[in-house]
Amino acid sequence: MFKIKLSTIKEGASSLSRRVSPSDLRLHDSEFFTQPIDVELLFERVGRNVFVDVRLESPVDFLCDRCSEPFTALLKEQVRLLYSTDRELQDQEDDLVYVVSENEQDVDLADTLRETLILALPVKRLCTPDCRGLCPHCGANLNLTTCDCKSPTADPRWDKLNDLFKSN
Repeated sequence: MFKIKLSTIKEGASSLSRRVSPSDLRLHDSEFFTQPIDVELLFERVGRNVFVDVRLESPVDFLCDRCSEPFTALLKEQVRLLYSTDRELQDQEDDLVYVVSENEQDVDLADTLRETLILALPVKRLCTPDCRGLCPHCGANLNLTTCDCKSPTADPRWDKLNDLFKSN
């Protein structure tokens, strides 16, 4: 759980920084988040609205998609949330606008922070941008060694198609 008290946020700007464990955001079963997560919250109350700028920073453990070596990357993400008691915002289709009742004191940010971190995970996970990967024949890590495998020969199933190009 990661709760904030909306009633304690005064008019104007304020901030809060906290280091949380993955279990606080219900990420304890994630293979990627094994180290503490730094959370910085910047609050701005304007009338009935509380804007929350969230900055998240966390080391994340991956296996490289090309060479299968483990590596740690630093994940940084930002999100802006709006908590309001204004019922006119109820019909907003924005997922980051939350309408709360006037007597609601505590708001749990854990779900929103967890979703933000999970959506920020890269689709392609590479230890370095120029990772050479594994040899498709012998499995050698081409970042660490070179192999003596010959380049693959053409697939014989494509010979008829190649003949069409040669005849023109």
